[in-house]
Amino acid sequence: MPYWGDPDFSKELDGIDKIWRYINFEKYVDLLERKKQYFVSGSKLQEIDSNEGHFEKLNFLYPERVDEFDKQILEQKDKRERHEDPKSVFMNCWHINDDESMAMWKLYAGIDNGIAIQTTLEKLKKSFHEHIQRVEIKKVQYIDYKKQNISVSWIPWRFSKKGKSFSHENELRVIIEGIELEQLHLMMENG
Repeated sequence: MPYWGDPDFSKELDGIDKIWRYINFEKYVDLLERKKQYFVSGSKLQEIDSNEGHFEKLNFLYPERVDEFDKQILEQKDKRERHEDPKSVFMNCWHINDDESMAMWKLYAGIDNGIAIQTTLEKLKKSFHEHIQRVEIKKVQYIDYKKQNISVSWIPWRFSKKGKSFSHENELRVIIEGIELEQLHLMMENG
């Protein structure tokens, strides 16, 4: 399936034109040879930042009304959403900016051995094959985890939130969920 944007969330993409992907030279050669973009799993991102995909701890509104069986079912669901679901969501990350970013060069490409790919949001949307399932493109929102919780369990929504300390990344994420790793090798045309 080509890019599919949820109408409630696609407004966040208004006004975005230029996007950048900073990668080292080896990844760039791999991209050219395979003609496929790299997608990282949610669980891999959680190794780097434990708050990735974070959402509010399971709380019962009326704990006295929850019987033991219901409580066990809800706790299993909570465990699955925290530990299993991130293994089935994959992301491709871009930097939103009209100009190059020296900080992104240093962080993701290396000054001496890197490549910056610049494209537009529209070209990125058009680059997906027809046979790929639902693709979400979301602008990352930077939040203060001490003041805000993520209570929605929809994976693309959860993985489009990051801590304020990452706001310099001004990130755009391409998110695909519920697929097997082998399917990712069918990902993108050159765009």
